[in-house]
Amino acid sequence: MFGRRRSSCHGGAPATCSAGRCRRGAGPRWRGGAGSGAGACATCPLSAGQANFTVALVGNPNVGKSSLYNRLTGQQVATANYAGKTVELSAAQAVIGGQLATIVDTPGTYSLQGFSADQLVARRGLTERRPDVAVVVLDASNLARNLQLYAEVADLELPIVVALNLEDEARRLGRLVAPAELASALGVPVVRTNGQTGTGLTELGRAIAAARTLPPPQPLRLSPAAEGAIATVAHTLGSAILSAGPDHDHGVLGGLSLRAAARLLLEGDQATWDLLPPPATEVLRPIVATAREELRQAGAWPLAAERARAAARVAEAVTRRGTGRSDWLLALWRASLDPRRGPLILLVVVALLGWFMYSAGGALSAALGGTWQKYALPPIDRLGRWLFGDGAAARIFTWTFGSGIEAVLTIGVPFVFTFELVLSLLEDSGYLNAAAYLTDSTMHRIGLNGRAIIPLIAGAGCNVPAIIGTRILADKRERFIAATLITLVPCSARIAVILGSVGVVAGWEAAAGLFLTLVLIIAAVGWALNRYLPGETSELVMEMFPLRRPLPSAVLKRTWGKFLDFLTQALPLMIVGSFIVGLLYETGLMYYLVKPLSPIVSGVLGLPAIVGIALVFAVLRKELALQLTLALAAMAAGAPTATLTSLMNAKQVFVFALVSSLYIPCLATYGILARELGRRQAVGITMLTLALAVVIGFLARLALAAIPI
Repeated sequence: MFGRRRSSCHGGAPATCSAGRCRRGAGPRWRGGAGSGAGACATCPLSAGQANFTVALVGNPNVGKSSLYNRLTGQQVATANYAGKTVELSAAQAVIGGQLATIVDTPGTYSLQGFSADQLVARRGLTERRPDVAVVVLDASNLARNLQLYAEVADLELPIVVALNLEDEARRLGRLVAPAELASALGVPVVRTNGQTGTGLTELGRAIAAARTLPPPQPLRLSPAAEGAIATVAHTLGSAILSAGPDHDHGVLGGLSLRAAARLLLEGDQATWDLLPPPATEVLRPIVATAREELRQAGAWPLAAERARAAARVAEAVTRRGTGRSDWLLALWRASLDPRRGPLILLVVVALLGWFMYSAGGALSAALGGTWQKYALPPIDRLGRWLFGDGAAARIFTWTFGSGIEAVLTIGVPFVFTFELVLSLLEDSGYLNAAAYLTDSTMHRIGLNGRAIIPLIAGAGCNVPAIIGTRILADKRERFIAATLITLVPCSARIAVILGSVGVVAGWEAAAGLFLTLVLIIAAVGWALNRYLPGETSELVMEMFPLRRPLPSAVLKRTWGKFLDFLTQALPLMIVGSFIVGLLYETGLMYYLVKPLSPIVSGVLGLPAIVGIALVFAVLRKELALQLTLALAAMAAGAPTATLTSLMNAKQVFVFALVSSLYIPCLATYGILARELGRRQAVGITMLTLALAVVIGFLARLALAAIPI
């Protein structure tokens, strides 16, 4: 039923697809994947190109929607069991029913109202280019909550197919949903699916192909008072649009049906009010105000509560009670949320993460390094001499492809891979959701709520998607604070620097001390920003999900994908960087560059002046700071097998790793800061991190001078 045909384009804002290059308003361009050919990108990323129809996936966070998308298209979209991780649209092509379809994955959201970025992006995925079929993914274990979003999608008057997902979780909780009864209650096809195993995809494809010819389903009916108010506003809205002239669509408003637009106007959705022509706004405001007052008097306000009651009635009618079963995951989840046991479990999780990275990453680093030095370095050295003789060119060749690649293998590969593996396990288990709940009161002290812990923790993988994830926060103040703190969170590259330098030279105790220092710095910066930036912190509103068993194949596949992404970016940069450093060293030009940096690097930080070169190059990628320093150590010692201790002592290594973790975000992080917050704020954050790095590095130098080692 399904075949795959990948295509991609990239929109600047607010919604982008998973890959490619296209920017609204700047001349969209299309880049097709294997076998896709050229196509026209009309409205990125929802253009079907040469596709025959478009399918949009929509659902609450944590329902397995992106896993279904991955199965349908073969693309890799990050999936996680907490709200707000994905705030962009992803689009790819697949063959459904013998025809090419564009599949659009919308962000997980609880509503289509325009009160947050994830809601707006999901709504645009259903309205800016209305899909031919909407697949609403429902969590069978939380049906009443999920059906509230279904009610909003049904109001858009799109053909709908329901994918009933996570039935295994529902059975574990003793909830048995009857698909046939649910289909009858909603008037749409309902298909059992499992995005991780691929169960039900053939049936889902048939249902999607058939749904294209079906009329839109009836909306989920609310109380008589609510239906009357919606009908009144919809009638007035239709007349107002009709009188506005031929330029306005008489059936829909910005892709919204009249019913959906009327309901959103009643609920105060400003994005919908902004779509109205001025004459219609003047006519509708008194009508909407009167309708709201009548709803209050009838006890049918707010409309969100009406949807919740209607959804609960349907869920109760189609759900049967099973025996359920309590297992260790449910017990652990309850303990993770307990005010007394939860913080202890969180500390254990963090400690295990550090121990695993230090031990497993260290063992992998030693194995890769020893193998490389024994089997790869000698042939590379001989090849360089054969190609270039015994001069400087041969030595540059050896430093570039010998020490350069070895640094990637011994620093980037082991520690980045082990961290991404553990992070994928935490994501797929849903533990990060419990961490958000536990840390809420603490986060308030730095101007954020518990929900912000999600992008902060994600920042330990990579700062770039974590900063994008701040869109889930309530206002610009919280987003600025969170983005600033994320730039200080050691990403996997900086973790590799810390463990590969301080951990190797001074031991795990020193590495743990450095991590603790960074946590205290982040807390202090957050406290200062919260104190001096005007505004208040919003309260935490988050749905809690039980822990789940991660699927090993999915965890390994995601880890491998992230690792390959790191490798394809880091390896070329490291080779080029090592070549440039080797060239500067062998020609003597390096010392001309070292001199301007010496007052800060040597005078203030107490590091060898030559290390300043590595810090400059590390702006490209943070792990280059250590990898190039290893190359510099080898050059200074005149031996490819030299270690950091030939260039710096243990105290200097600590200061070096601390400064590397704090100063200037990498170019990719700076770019996303400028896009999300604006160039002025991005420059401000960059200057703040640079000042912090110099000041904290100087203080650390003074403090360590008083400690005998």
